Amino acid sequence: MGVVMSSDYYKKIRLRFILSVSGVLLVLAGLFCWNSTREYRLVILDAEKRSSSYAGALKEHAERVFSQSDNTLKQLAAEIEENGGIRYSLQPRFHTLLTKSVNDSSSFNSVFVIDEHGKVVVHSQEYRMKSIDLSDRDYFVHHRDNHSSGLFVSKPYKSRIDGVWRFNFSRPLRNPDGRFIGLIAVGFDVGYFQKFYKTIDVGKKGRIILSTVTGNLLVNEPFSEKAFHADFKQAIIFRKYLGNSSSSTFHTDSSPIDQTARIVSYSKLSGLPLVSIVSFDKDEVVSPWLETLYMQGGIAALLITLAALLSYLFLRQLRRLESSSIKLEDQQEKLSAKADRIMSVAKEWQGTFDAVEDAIMVLDMDRRIVSANRATQAIFGRPPVEVIGQNCCQAIYYKNTPPMDCPFEIMLKTGKRASVQTNLHNRWYEIAVDPIFSDSGEIIKAVYIVKDIDDLKKAEQGGQNRAEILEHIARGEPLSQLLAFICIAIEAESPGAICSIMLVDDAGLRLLHGAAPSLPDSYNAAVDRTRIGEGVGSCGTAAFRKERVVVEDIDVHPFWSGVKPAREAGLRSCWSEPILSAAGELLGTFAIYHLRPASPGTAEISLIEQASAFAGIAIERSRSELEREELEHRLSQSQKMEAIGHLAGGVAHDFNNLLTPIIIYADMLKRALPDDEKLLSRVDGIIGASHKARDLTQQLLSFGRKQVMQMQVIDLNDAISSFYAIMRRTLRESIDINLQLSSQVAVIRADRSKLDQVILNLAINAQDAIDDTGEIVIETGQVMIDDEYARLHPGMRAGDYILLSFMDNGCGMNDETMRHIFEPFFTTKPVGHGTGLGLANVYGIVKQHNGYISAVSREGSGTTFKIYFPLVDEQPGRAGVVLAGPASDYTGSETILLVEDNAMVRGMTAELLEGLGYRVYVGGHPEQALELVRQIPEKIDLLITDVVMPGMNGQQLFERISAERPEIDRVLYMSGYTNNIIVNAGALEEGIHFLQKPFTMDALMAKVRGLLELGR
Repeated sequence: MGVVMSSDYYKKIRLRFILSVSGVLLVLAGLFCWNSTREYRLVILDAEKRSSSYAGALKEHAERVFSQSDNTLKQLAAEIEENGGIRYSLQPRFHTLLTKSVNDSSSFNSVFVIDEHGKVVVHSQEYRMKSIDLSDRDYFVHHRDNHSSGLFVSKPYKSRIDGVWRFNFSRPLRNPDGRFIGLIAVGFDVGYFQKFYKTIDVGKKGRIILSTVTGNLLVNEPFSEKAFHADFKQAIIFRKYLGNSSSSTFHTDSSPIDQTARIVSYSKLSGLPLVSIVSFDKDEVVSPWLETLYMQGGIAALLITLAALLSYLFLRQLRRLESSSIKLEDQQEKLSAKADRIMSVAKEWQGTFDAVEDAIMVLDMDRRIVSANRATQAIFGRPPVEVIGQNCCQAIYYKNTPPMDCPFEIMLKTGKRASVQTNLHNRWYEIAVDPIFSDSGEIIKAVYIVKDIDDLKKAEQGGQNRAEILEHIARGEPLSQLLAFICIAIEAESPGAICSIMLVDDAGLRLLHGAAPSLPDSYNAAVDRTRIGEGVGSCGTAAFRKERVVVEDIDVHPFWSGVKPAREAGLRSCWSEPILSAAGELLGTFAIYHLRPASPGTAEISLIEQASAFAGIAIERSRSELEREELEHRLSQSQKMEAIGHLAGGVAHDFNNLLTPIIIYADMLKRALPDDEKLLSRVDGIIGASHKARDLTQQLLSFGRKQVMQMQVIDLNDAISSFYAIMRRTLRESIDINLQLSSQVAVIRADRSKLDQVILNLAINAQDAIDDTGEIVIETGQVMIDDEYARLHPGMRAGDYILLSFMDNGCGMNDETMRHIFEPFFTTKPVGHGTGLGLANVYGIVKQHNGYISAVSREGSGTTFKIYFPLVDEQPGRAGVVLAGPASDYTGSETILLVEDNAMVRGMTAELLEGLGYRVYVGGHPEQALELVRQIPEKIDLLITDVVMPGMNGQQLFERISAERPEIDRVLYMSGYTNNIIVNAGALEEGIHFLQKPFTMDALMAKVRGLLELGR
C-alpha cells in the first residue's frame, strides 16, 4: 500500500500543472502569431519587389520597341516630305520601303499614310487598297488641329480592316510652308505585347498594363475589351502617384477594371508619354500564406486540444487519487491502462511535432539534444535518432565549441528569445532559441528552432548587389572599375559563374576587352579585338545578331571550333547577352562562363539581362562624361581663339597708325627727290618694307575679324573653278589637284578676294605637308546641321550650309600641333620660312563669314579641313566695278575738318591736304572738334575723322556735328580697324565712305577729291 497524500498536496500539483501547460501554450501561441505576422510581411515585400522589377523590365522592353519604331517613322516621314509630299507615297518604290520597314521590325505590323482629308493613301499590307475614311480617328484630329504636334500615341481601336485591336504611333506630314498634308503612322498589334506579357508570371489574377500617362489604356494582359472602356484616367496612379515620381510601388483597395485590392508597381518610359504597370491581386498573393496559416492554426488547435485532453486526463486522475488514494492498489491496473493511452497520445503529438517544416530540437542545459523532429533530417541530413544525445554544436556546426554569436549563449545571458542568421554548408538559416523555465523561474531547457531562409537571403543579397552597382555608377567611378564591380557582383550572386564584359570598338567591327576579373589574363588577351560576325564565338555572334546566344557545351559547339584558349582556361559553357543602349545601339556584350556544361534557367536569364542593362547604363554614362569633357575643351579653345583675335586686332590697329605716316612721308619724299637713282631706290625700299608690314597687319585683322569685307552673293563652285588656274601655277607640278564639286547649288555670301585667299593659304599649307608627289582633293556639297551637331561644336549654329572640304595626303600633324594650328605666329616651319599667320588668317576670314572651320589630321595620313559657309537663297550677281577718275589733279580750295587722336597721323594728313590747297581745321579729339565746329564761320565741305577715339567714336561725332550744322553732310572715315562701328557682319554699312589705314598719298587724295566732287 502506498502512502495516502493529503488534499493540499494534490491541489498544489494541479495548480503547477495548469500553470505549466498554460505557459507552454502561451509561448507556442506567441511564436505562432509572431511567425505568421513575419511571414505575411515577407510575402508582401516579395510581391512588391517582383512587381517593381517586372515594371522596370517592361519599361526597358517598351523603350527599345518604341524607340526603333519612332526612328522608322521619322525616316519615312522625311522620305515623303523630301520627295514631293503625299504623291510620292503612291509610288511602288515607297510601298516597297513600307513593306521592308514592317518586315525588318518585330514590333509593329503595319505602316500607312493618310492624306489631309483622312483617307488612307497607302498601306504596308496592300499597295492599292480601297479608300478608307479615318478622319474621325483621334490621331488624325490631333495632327490636323495642332500645328506644332510631333509624335502622337493614339487610343486603342479595333481595326476596320481586320478587326484586330491596335494602337498607333503617328507623326504629321507637312509641305515646305508648314501646311498639314496628312500623316504617317505605324500600327502596333496589341497581341504582340500580350504574347510577350504572357511569358511573365504575375499569377492568375495579376495584370500587366501599358498605358499613356493621361490614362489611355493601350495593352492589358489578361486581355479584356471592356477594360478599354473603363474610366482608367481616374485611377489613383494618375491622380496621385505618376505626377510625383516616374516609378513607384503602392497598394490600392480597388482597381478600375475589376474592383479588387492590388499591389501596383509602375515605371514611366524615358522620353515617351507611356507608363508600364504591373499589379498583383493581393488576395492571390497572400493565399499561400493563408493556407500555411490555416494549416499551422489547425496544428496549433490540435496541439491545444491534445494538451487540453492530456490536462483533463491528468487532472481527473488527480481528483481520483485525491478521492480514492486509499484504493490505490485496487486502481493500479486501471492506471496502467490509462498510462498506455497517454503514451499513444504522446506518439500522436510527436507526429504533429514532426509535421512542422522547421527543425525543432529541445536542449538541456549542457546543450545536449533531448528531442528533435523529422525536419532535422531534411535540413542537416541526419535522422533525429542520430542527433539526440549529441551536443548541438557538433550536430549543427560540426564543432566542439560554440560560435561567437551562439544564440544559446545569448539566451542564457538575456533570459529571453535569441535569434541569429548564419550560413551553414552554403545555405542561410535563421536559428532561434527560446528558454523553458522551471516553476522557480530557472531556465531548465531550451527550444532550438532552425528555419531555412536561403531563398529569401539570396533575394535580399541580389537587391543589395543591384543597389551597390547603381551607387558605384552614380559616383562616376572609372568605367573599367564599374565593369569589374558588375562582374564581381554577379559572380557573388551566382556561384560558379565567371563573368566577362566586352566593348564594341569605334568602328563597330570588333569587341574589345572590358572587364573579366576572374578569367585568366591569357584568355582575355586572346579574345581581345574579337570580330563581330555570325559564328565567331558566343560574344561575336551575340553582338552581330543583337540577341542572346547560349552555348551549353563549348567543346562540341561549332561557334567555338578551334578556339584553343577557351579549352586551355577550362571553360565549358558560355551565355552571351548583347549590351544595347536605350536607342538600340550596340555597346558590347556581357557573358557568363562555367567550368562545366550548363544551360541557364529563368533566374540566370533574368540575372544576365539585368547585368547587361547595368553595364549599358555604366557605358552610356561614361560616354556622356567623355562627351562633356570634349565639349568643355572645344568651348575653351573657341574662347581662347576669340581672345587672341581681340589682341591681334588691337595690335594691328596701333601698328597701322605707325605705318600710315611712314608710307605717306616716304611717298612725299620720293616725289620731292631729284632723279637720283640711288636715293630713289632707298626710298622705294622703305615703301616696299612698309607695304609688307601693311600686309602683315591685314592678316592680323583677318584673324581678329576686324577687316572690312566687300560681301557679294557668289557661287562657290564657280569661284573655285576660276581660281584653279592660279592654284595650278602656284603649286608644284608633282601635286595633283582633284576638284570634286557638287552638282547642287553652292551659293554663299562672301568677299571674293578673301575667299581666294582662304583657298590659296590652304593649298600652300597642303603643298608644304607633301614631300614629293601627292594629291589635293577639293570637294563641295550641301549639308544640314541639326541642333545636336551644333551643340557638340561650339561656335556653330543649326541650319543649311555649303561644305568646302580641303584634303591632302601629306605628312599630317600630331595632337599637340593640332591644338595650336589656328593661333597667329604658330608655325612648324624653320625660322624665316613663314609668318605663322596663314591658317590664323583662314580662321579669321571664315569666322567673318559666319562660318565654321574644323580640321582632322593624323601623322602619316594627311589632313582634312572642313569649312562650312551659310547657304543663301539668292542668285549670284556680278561685282560692281568702280572706275577711277583722272589722277592728274587732286588740288582744291574747300574747307576740311580733320579729327584724329594720333598726333603723327593727324600732322601728316593735315600737311598733305594743306599742300593740295585745302583749308584744314584740325582737332585732336572729338570734344575739341565740336568746339571748332561752333567757331568756324565758313562752310565745312568735308569731315575726315578717325573711327576709334576716346570718349566718342567717329560715327557718333558725325551725328553730333550734323545735328548742329546740317550742311555738313559728307564724312570720310579712316581707321586701322573699325571695331564693328561702321560695319555690319564684316561689311560696310550702306552709304559709308571708308579709308583703311595705312593708306597712300594717292588713295587719300583720290578719296577726298571724289567725295568733294560727289553730287556736283
